[in-house]
Amino acid sequence: FLRQAHGNIAWLQAKLKREFGVEAWIHAAIVFPSAFVAVRRTLRGVDVINAGFLNRWLARAPGNVNTAKALWPQRERLKALFKS
Repeated sequence: FLRQAHGNIAWLQAKLKREFGVEAWIHAAIVFPSAFVAVRRTLRGVDVINAGFLNRWLARAPGNVNTAKALWPQRERLKALFKS
């Protein structure tokens, strides 16, 4: 799971850089929707959490105002780009 998460992070960072010129820090999590994870922690830079904690995790996730300002006007293009 961690290798896949790290690959997804690298892919998304490259895609955002190529398509929007944004160098984004990706804060990743592995979410278990149907299992209870007794030990919730960060492993090699990726948080491991239960689905029940996802909203709380999203609310606490660090962000970058400049990245948000650059990407927010592009949200329709982002949605279309990631649908395919």
